[in-house]
Amino acid sequence: MTNISSYSQYQRMLNDTTRLQRQQVTLNSQASSGKIGTVIGDLGVEARRSVNIRSVTGQLDTYKENIAGVSLYASVMDTAMSKMTDLLNDLRNEYSKMSSDLSTSGTSAIPDTTFLNELGKRGMEELQNLLNTKVEGRYVFAGNDIHNAPVPDVNGLFAAFQSEMATNLPGATTVAQQTDIITNLKGYVGLPNTTLASIPVATNPPQAYLGGTGTSGLYSTSLQQSGGATMIARVDIDRQVSYGLRADAPVFQDMFRALATAATITCPPGNVDGYKALLKDGFDTTRSSITSLSNEVGKLGITRKEIEDIDQKHDSVISSLTVALGDVEDVDMAVVATKLSQNSTALEATYKIIAQAKSLSLINFLS
Repeated sequence: MTNISSYSQYQRMLNDTTRLQRQQVTLNSQASSGKIGTVIGDLGVEARRSVNIRSVTGQLDTYKENIAGVSLYASVMDTAMSKMTDLLNDLRNEYSKMSSDLSTSGTSAIPDTTFLNELGKRGMEELQNLLNTKVEGRYVFAGNDIHNAPVPDVNGLFAAFQSEMATNLPGATTVAQQTDIITNLKGYVGLPNTTLASIPVATNPPQAYLGGTGTSGLYSTSLQQSGGATMIARVDIDRQVSYGLRADAPVFQDMFRALATAATITCPPGNVDGYKALLKDGFDTTRSSITSLSNEVGKLGITRKEIEDIDQKHDSVISSLTVALGDVEDVDMAVVATKLSQNSTALEATYKIIAQAKSLSLINFLS
């Protein structure tokens, strides 16, 4: 017979069994997941530390994503500028050949500019395509205006140069007149008549390009109105980098001028001097563009090396934080296995005792 005293003991045994069952569920979960709990509250006093570690790790992951984006853009830009360098080398060689041929043949024969014209026209189109390069749907040479092609059309530039050559070159017999033509050609591309100015922008200053926006419609209106800043990315808590070049950078304006000159130049009868002046300007511009482009590639390389170093630092810190987070959130599997075994043994014992208490009833309780 079970009396009130024994019923109280039985009830406590049921409560203990329920507690052991909850512990068994928790231990089974820990054994399968390796974690102390499934919610932050399971960590107790270590919850705040877990939140802080995860917050820092999340921020570092964001920096790493930014670095990956910069690396991708920089790699694509580097490839594009390598092709531009090849294009410039071919153009420089042809300009040099035409000048050499002129020196050899003298002024009696009118030079055949057909190949130079074709090279320049194809080069303009190739440069346009390279400056309109896209990565993940974004134009890499468009600065902050990533959704619009920075160089929508080169036909207007070609037509402007062609008209200038036809209208003014035949009568440009003096140095002053030849200089005026070159000045006009600069205006079609966007270069001002004097040295291109630049202004710093707020952080790690990229350069904003000032001067003429071009009268030939070479660059998109949105690019001209978007300001001069190149792309900027936060790569560390106290570091953001500017990277890349816009399509209206001085080096690209020079390249378009050299290519458009090659595409449209002719030697008017009776004005070899004017032709020679434009050949020289085209050659000098091409040569300086090669140097400028090499410098820009070098700057891009420095940026890539810097962010690679920062990325490696982030990896090291994340590795340490992962260990620290494990100390807070992970369980000792050996300890869990021991506790699981002990808990199972205790549960089996309580089940046996409960099975033996079969005589509990309301009548026994009241007696």
